[in-house]
Amino acid sequence: MRRIRALAALATVVTPLAACTLLTDLDGLAAQPADVPRDAGVDGGALVAPDASPAEDASGDATVEAASPTYRETVLADAPLGYFPLDDAANTFSVTDVASGKKVTIDGNVVLGVPGVSGTAAEGAGGVARFGDVLDFVGDQSWTFEAWVKPVVAADTFYEFLNKRVGTSNGYVVYVRKPDDGTLPFVQVEQNWASGARGTSARLPTVDRFVHVVFTFDATVGVRAFLDGVPAAEGYDAPGGPTDSTQPLVLLGGYRGVIDEIAIYGRALSRERITAHYAAAKPP
Repeated sequence: MRRIRALAALATVVTPLAACTLLTDLDGLAAQPADVPRDAGVDGGALVAPDASPAEDASGDATVEAASPTYRETVLADAPLGYFPLDDAANTFSVTDVASGKKVTIDGNVVLGVPGVSGTAAEGAGGVARFGDVLDFVGDQSWTFEAWVKPVVAADTFYEFLNKRVGTSNGYVVYVRKPDDGTLPFVQVEQNWASGARGTSARLPTVDRFVHVVFTFDATVGVRAFLDGVPAAEGYDAPGGPTDSTQPLVLLGGYRGVIDEIAIYGRALSRERITAHYAAAKPP
């Protein structure tokens, strides 16, 4: 009888405590955020925030933002026939055509390794690089000539930086010339043959920084010039076109100043692609 009374007394104490504990647990569950599962995110009685996960693509794999292509990658995407980045080391005294892998020795005074728009550039002071009888454009075959130029302006400015012309009779030439009025120089392209010529020119906006220069030709639209990704001039075009020239392709033929990223294409680049090239390496 004495044992039964003791158990009854203990029950009167334990029952209220259990009820209080149950109410406390229910209150804690009610305080949890409605959008968090009751059995998730809880560690040792404490609510744990779910881990942030990276964005996923349709396959469920985490996506990584792609890096912008380099200037060289942008140029190579357009399959140039000749591409001369002028990134050759200063002590090599040679110029490489990345498109063909051919390397030639510089004849004359050209300084390599100077800062360029992409990597290094060349500073011309009368030297040339001869690449042999390559890259002819016969008849009305389309073409694009491209470079970044920062010429030195002198009284006798007439600086060729691409030349595959026999005298003035057959082939093409791209050069910088100073006008008679002594103002900012023009960049100019000419393609000549016995009975005619085609070409155009555009005045550089400055000589204090690199300017992106592009000339294109297509028989349906003629010759066009672009400066810093923007159309700058349209040209003239006579019927016909040059024949195959045996003249070697000459780079930096007397050019004075800094020049970078010379490229030659066998088609007329679109304005969109020209703008993409400019955007990939435009000066700050």
